[in-house]
Amino acid sequence: MFEDHLCLWFLRPAQLKALFVLTLTHGSATPVPMDCLRTCTDLCTPDLRDCILEGRGSIDDGVVLEVVQLCPSLSSLDASKSDNLSDAGLVHLKELQQLTSLDLFLCSKLTDNGLLHLQKVKQLTSLDLGRWDKLTDAGLSYLREMKQLTSLSLYGCKKLTGNGLVHLKEMQQLTSLNLGECYRLTDAGLGHLQGLPQLMTLDLYECKNLTDNGLLHLQKVKQLTSLDLGRCEQLTDAGLSYLREMKQLTSLNLSINSKLTDSGLAHLQELNRLTSLDLFRCSKLTDNGLAYLKEMKQLTSLKICYCHSLTKAGLAHLQELEQLTSLDLEGCPKLTDAGVASMLKLKHLTILNHESTKSTNFYSRF
Repeated sequence: MFEDHLCLWFLRPAQLKALFVLTLTHGSATPVPMDCLRTCTDLCTPDLRDCILEGRGSIDDGVVLEVVQLCPSLSSLDASKSDNLSDAGLVHLKELQQLTSLDLFLCSKLTDNGLLHLQKVKQLTSLDLGRWDKLTDAGLSYLREMKQLTSLSLYGCKKLTGNGLVHLKEMQQLTSLNLGECYRLTDAGLGHLQGLPQLMTLDLYECKNLTDNGLLHLQKVKQLTSLDLGRCEQLTDAGLSYLREMKQLTSLNLSINSKLTDSGLAHLQELNRLTSLDLFRCSKLTDNGLAYLKEMKQLTSLKICYCHSLTKAGLAHLQELEQLTSLDLEGCPKLTDAGVASMLKLKHLTILNHESTKSTNFYSRF
């Protein structure tokens, strides 16, 4: 359409007046020419609800201003990976009175000062600030007035230590929080999450500073249903004891935690609401550990790939998990055809990954 400048997709366009979603993609690193932008946004009606801006260096403050002015009814704006978007550009968003979802993932120029402008967009329910390298604990203070937030991503904000999480206590509606790859996050920081009564989903993947003491704080967040502790490599079996009272958990990721052993799984055996459990590369687990899983009757997805000590004897414990639909056994070199075939007794199993095992059979069922 604008051959070297702009591509336009209408995602719900039975007719132009019914346009609700607009995606603007610019393949060049240079800013989007304003005449092209105006031509596209002139096609929009006041009912336009969702806009996705793609173009890394081509999306700047001017583009955001133009979109705000021409699309005042936006409820969702995705400006992720906009390398040229600055703090000053965010000031325009206060004009979007219906904006509830904002994605600013990997906007590398944005700083704490940008959040000063965002605090005026109080109707937001979903906010993604992932990989803001310049975001600090102090900057989170500007989020205190966003009391309607239900979902917040701070994924990969490497300067956050956890002290700033105290500012989230006013977010009484928050149900989902992503702190994955916040490498400086401390145990004490997790203590601030106890005041979030609606928090159900918490992602702490690869938070390298967390220890067993951090899980002591989490046991008081009793409404959690989904918890990601993958690659929190300081965690030990003792830490898992703090999870035993979190009986409402339905999804738990413990992958790539090399210190966990069979004894750690013993603490989890009463989590009988779990439907998904990830033990990928928990390399010290043995057949004895799998015995602690057999009471998890609601499990539908289990990953025990690259647990090198597992044999057919361990899989025998899993035959009581009659609701399993997905089982990942990849990279378990001691498993043979006989062991893998024993899992065929699970009638609901539709996904069985046995690559890099000693099993060579092809199972047509899968």
